[in-house]
Amino acid sequence: MSNIISVKDLTISFEKNQKVVNQINLDIPQGKTVAIVGESGSGKTLSALSILKLLPSSAKIDQGSIIFNNKDLLKLPLKEIERIRGNKISTIFQEPMSSLNPLHTIDKQIKEIISTHNEVNNKDLKLRVLELLKEVNLEDLSNRPNIYSYELSGGQRQRVMIAMSIANNPDLLIADEPTTALDVTIQLQILELLNKIQEQRKMSILFISHDLGVVNKIADYIYVMKDGNIIEHGEKFQIFNNPRELYTQQLVSFQNKIRKNTNKKTLEILKIKDLKVWYPIKKGLFKKTVDYVKAIDDVNFTL
Repeated sequence: MSNIISVKDLTISFEKNQKVVNQINLDIPQGKTVAIVGESGSGKTLSALSILKLLPSSAKIDQGSIIFNNKDLLKLPLKEIERIRGNKISTIFQEPMSSLNPLHTIDKQIKEIISTHNEVNNKDLKLRVLELLKEVNLEDLSNRPNIYSYELSGGQRQRVMIAMSIANNPDLLIADEPTTALDVTIQLQILELLNKIQEQRKMSILFISHDLGVVNKIADYIYVMKDGNIIEHGEKFQIFNNPRELYTQQLVSFQNKIRKNTNKKTLEILKIKDLKVWYPIKKGLFKKTVDYVKAIDDVNFTL
């Protein structure tokens, strides 16, 4: 299977030659999800950001290559990289509010990412936005084109970011901790959505996370990073069932303990069954209710 991205001997340092990524090698196969997992400060995010030259100004790449479509991305001029960003390679981050513009409607922002890289007439552009909203399960927003990001929930904002990231049919999606800020239920929905999109579009995903439990739900192949080094990598089954390095063994052991504690029988103090919540959509000068948005649909849980 061919690789969409091949990273060779990548080394990144901050000022005073403080190495934060040390000669890492990483391959992302076509149509697969590769995860980099590690604790905060391990270098996983910097490794991912280097692909699109999005490193902070205090960081510099000392050596290495990142091959994409037979070109070394590290040697390309910024203008060519900008044509790739949001087009052939796209990104989603942990907190969508930092990426979405609160002054522009969601509709406008999705249209902008499409028209930046393509010549599309207004009719087709509008249709494309509706298709994207449907693909990320935000059909309700199709009747509310003038909504702003601050009017959405965290899960809805992340779905909007996913819609924008896939708008131009990228070959690679870089997802940096995209579910960390979400509650467990929404987190699972976002992971399922990414899995579905990846399978349908046959695109590759580079998934960055500190949470091995999350990685287990989405990755085909896993790289484990610690102190700027890739200390182990392999198929998901191998990492979870036969880890070689002590650090990886500790991560897996900790994850197994969490799973066991979750399955313990406990006293039930609260039970919610078939909960539904609808919000009114109000329009016009007198804010007349014209429709409703389903915010919660058949929620069941116990505490």
